[in-house]
This record gives sequence, structure tokens and C-alpha cells, in this order.
Amino acid sequence: MKKWFTVLLGAVIALTTAASSENMSEETHDFSYALERAGERREGIVKPDYSIFLAMTEGRTPIPGHPEGFWGEDVPSSPLLRISLEYAVSDAWTLFNLMRDVYGGYVYFGGDEVFYAVFENITEELTALGQDIILTSHFVNIVHENLSQIIVDNHFWLGNHRMGRDIAFFQPVNMRHSSYRRTGSGFINKETGLALYEIVGHEIEDVMRLFADEGGELFYAPVLLLENFRMPLTQIRFMYEDGTGQLRSFRRKVQQARRTQLPSLEFIDGIPVVTVMMMGFDGHENAWNVDHAVPFLSFAEELRDEPVVVVDIRSNGGGNGLMGQRWLYELTGEIVPTNSVNLSTWPYESGRFAFDPYNPFQNLPGSIDGFIFEGPFGEGYSISNHLPREVIEREQILILITDRFAGSAAESFADLAFNITNTLVIGAPTAGVLAFDLTYPQLTLPNTGVPFGLGRNMFLWPDGHFAEGVGIQPDIWVEGDALEAALALIRNGLLAGE
Repeated sequence: MKKWFTVLLGAVIALTTAASSENMSEETHDFSYALERAGERREGIVKPDYSIFLAMTEGRTPIPGHPEGFWGEDVPSSPLLRISLEYAVSDAWTLFNLMRDVYGGYVYFGGDEVFYAVFENITEELTALGQDIILTSHFVNIVHENLSQIIVDNHFWLGNHRMGRDIAFFQPVNMRHSSYRRTGSGFINKETGLALYEIVGHEIEDVMRLFADEGGELFYAPVLLLENFRMPLTQIRFMYEDGTGQLRSFRRKVQQARRTQLPSLEFIDGIPVVTVMMMGFDGHENAWNVDHAVPFLSFAEELRDEPVVVVDIRSNGGGNGLMGQRWLYELTGEIVPTNSVNLSTWPYESGRFAFDPYNPFQNLPGSIDGFIFEGPFGEGYSISNHLPREVIEREQILILITDRFAGSAAESFADLAFNITNTLVIGAPTAGVLAFDLTYPQLTLPNTGVPFGLGRNMFLWPDGHFAEGVGIQPDIWVEGDALEAALALIRNGLLAGE
């Protein structure tokens, strides 16, 4: 099997290299075409200039160390049903002070000028209730409504709310009627043969996406991205070269999260498929999700010489942000850089990563410094992943399968695929939960007992590559099961000559 893979892999790469704009008028939508489009996308990524952080952080020094007084015996074990107005106002300003001290998005979303005004407004709204005793749920709603107007951070949560946004993806209800092939001059409807002239209200190039079905057939279809759109259906008019128009129905794409399972490696028709659903830690035997970390890392070394590797991270809940880089290092022998630049409201300390066997969120000693290249930045900050972007050259084909439930550290892993040649991301966009991290996943406001969580770290991303709530969009969207589509693409593209 490996012999056939090796011979045909070379043919695919040769086809990819030889393709040119001169034959685009008769495009053949096959595996080499998909790799070529993916390669062009990767070439267009521009890593952000971290000097933008200089203006953001000027004049503001965060407080080092962990926030005190937000957990333990002195805080309520669960939210109180009713609270005094005094307690509500006090907890609001307690939250303000904590955010000013440690929150990674504080300077990004406007700093003192913006946040002080927001919390003054929160105080006014609480007072305007005109009651000495108020429902805790009213307090939470008022705080959330005000903060969510300025904060877009799906990691930041308060009570039952997140400070993020919801981007909905709408796909055609009838994909057969809305499938297109691309030519040098535009898009041709596969069913009617008519050239698409206009999508009313949208730029054609902005909504057309490359798709695959479960048989591995590639085609183009429109996808709409709509924010806070609660209706399940919408309609868009398509106009064609002959003057005719059609009203097409789009349905909000809804996926179901998969049940979490331990990592696995199986060979399907000779194709290695790795499934990993948590990015665990492995510093010691009691590390968080260590039973997910250790097997996953072991698979990488086993697959180094395979011509093609499929990694399924659908519904991966995240966790260890370094696991993706460590796994790819075991696979490739090289440290694959990120496309984001990270700023932490924590002063740089060269000895901060000393091994702590009691910390469940712990990598092996020395692994952190070796992958993120952290250094000091201004007063009270650290910067990491700020080295120039680098693309790792690999002949091995790596296919990553994603869905809308792959979030946080799983998105970090997906990002790395864009800095390796001969990679494809297949499936659906990731969750869009990585503009900031979740350093403190479980804190409690001291008077009201309201739980919340926030992070110290901010991630600056390339334009168009990642956005909070949007995620990282795949190279190939899928109609049907993404693993079946990926395997069919491989069979059609790499094994067709057998």
C-alpha cells in the first residue's frame, strides 16, 4: 500500500505544481486542484505585526499573580437567589477591578475609558431598579448586556452567558440545485449549465466555497455567514447570464456534538485515521485529561513515514494549547509556528514554568519554553509566538477534519495546518473560541456567588484567517459525513491509478 501511495503522491504534487492560470477555463475539480487552492490560501496569510500591542498597552500595567478572594470557603458555593443592591453594586465593581488587573482583553476593548463608563452604567441600571433586594438573575443580565456590547470573547463567561457572538452558517436547502463548477470566467450551475451573473445582496466570490460530498466529488456551492440570525431559513435570489433568476432557500447549518471518546488510531483501507477529542496534559499521572494526551502523542511517531495522515478533531473540546505543536513536532521533527501573536497580562519570568507535580494543567518540564518562545513585553506583560511566520515543507499529506464544536486548543491545532505544505482542512468551520484564552475557568463573585471565567492571554490573528465566533473555515466544506468525504477524496486522488 505504501508503495502505491508514494508513487501516486508524487504524481499529485507534480500536477499541483504544473497547474497554471492558462488552463483555468477548463478546471478539473480533483484532489490536486484542492491542494493547489489550499496552497494559495496559505501563501496569502500574513502574520500580524505585534507592534500594535505597543499602543494598546501604553500607560497600563496589569497586576501579576493570581486573583485572590474569588474561590475557597469565603465565597458562596452557588449563586444566591436574591441579593441586596449593595452586594450587587459591590460585585460589579469587584469584577471591574479584576478585569483591569488581569483580563487579556481589557486594553484591546478600550481600557479604562471604555470599561469605567460601562460599569458606571451597570451601577445606574441596578440602582434604577428601585429595590433594596433584587434577583441575582437580574444582576447577571444587566452586567452581561452591558459587557457584551463591547466584549467579543467566547471564553469569557458569567453565569449562563458568554461575552461572545454567534455567527450562523447557512447552506442551500437543495444542494443539487445550487452546485457549481468554476471556470476562468466565473461559476456555471451544474444542473442548468447557466453562468451565474449575480447573487443579490452578496459578492459571488465572498460566498462561494469548495465542497466535497461523501463520494469525494468536488464542487462549489454558496455559504452565507450571518451574525445573530435566529431564523432557520432565509432566501436569496440568484441571477444568470440569460436574464433568468431563481429564489434559493438557505437553511441554518446545525451540527450535533459527538460523544467524547479516548484517542484512537485505525487504518481504513490502509489510510491511517487518528481521532482525538480533547487536548490533554501529560506532566504527571494525574494531569488533566492525561489519558487523552499520552496515546495521541504516541500515534504521531508511529505515523511519521505514512504518505497520508488523517486527523479527526471534530468536537474536540480543547484544553492544552501546546498539544498541537507537540504532536506535529513528533510527526515532522520540526516546531510548526502559529499564525497568531500572543500577549499575556503576566510579567515575563524565566523560571515561571518550573515543573509543579500538583498542577493538573501542566506540560512536561521545559516543553513550554521550547515551543512558544516567550519573552518580556513592556511593563507587566509577556509576548509569545511572535517570531516570523514559517511554512514547513512536507511531502506527507496531512488532512485535518473539523466541525463547529472543535474549539480553543483544537483551533490552535487547526491553525498549525496552515503552516505546513500539502495540508487540507476538511469539514466545517471551527468554533471560534480563541481570540482570548481561559486562564481562570472557574471563579466566583464574592457576594452574589455568581460563577464566571476569563483569561489573561490575547491572540492577534491574521485578517481573514480567524475571527471570534467565525472560527477557521475549512479548505473544503462537506455535504454529508466529513470523514467519509475525506477518505473518498484520498481514494479518488491518490489511489485512482491502482
